[in-house]
Amino acid sequence: MQILTLTAVAIQTYGWVSRRDADASDGKLVPTAAIVDTVINGDGYDATGLRQELEAAVTDETRAYSAAVREYAIALPDADVSDYAYQLRLAATEDTVGPRHFATLVSAVSSYQRHLQDQTIRHTTATSTWQGQKGDKVSFDARVLAARSCNRHRRGGGQSAATTLYLADASGNLWTWRAPNLNAFRDGTYVHVNGKIKGHDTTDGHRQTELGRCVLTPIDQPEDWPGGTQGHQQPADRSRPTPR
Repeated sequence: MQILTLTAVAIQTYGWVSRRDADASDGKLVPTAAIVDTVINGDGYDATGLRQELEAAVTDETRAYSAAVREYAIALPDADVSDYAYQLRLAATEDTVGPRHFATLVSAVSSYQRHLQDQTIRHTTATSTWQGQKGDKVSFDARVLAARSCNRHRRGGGQSAATTLYLADASGNLWTWRAPNLNAFRDGTYVHVNGKIKGHDTTDGHRQTELGRCVLTPIDQPEDWPGGTQGHQQPADRSRPTPR
């Protein structure tokens, strides 16, 4: 449970970084598994400082979330015959984990987060329709549903890390934007979007409108946002950079 708890805090603090994304970043990113390993097994001043930082951020909510992650991993359906699902179930079931399964157990937090994000996207954008035409300028408020990292090949060889941001407008329409460095936008927060429509696609059968050339400005939850109460909304982090 300690590994899952520290992983949850590390992701909350620094964002999720897989080994694949770290390799594609040319040394700019550190894998989450390496951070957690340093906290648990590291020596020296840097490891001690990192350990104190993450342990101080652990709350009862973090512990409850970590317990839910473990239950999710143990209960992965037997119908999922992938080697990853098997190894994840095995790692989560044991009370202790060895070096072979350490990184797999760390990834359970990201896997559970993606599971929750999938549920949110399906529920929030069940009636999504395509918006506008390619090239149209748009400006609207949106809720952040998910930020997912991926690797893409560069011309001339090599890879670069990018993030796909999933957004929902007040009418439940699904919007996406892919660009570097979007992990700072947290699930459940709100932004004002200024951008252009790049095209149209589908996600799990839901129609999505793809954006390009965007500027996102963090905002508080709009007062007239459907189905929500401002009392439970985290204040917008207005010091956050707004990438294009």
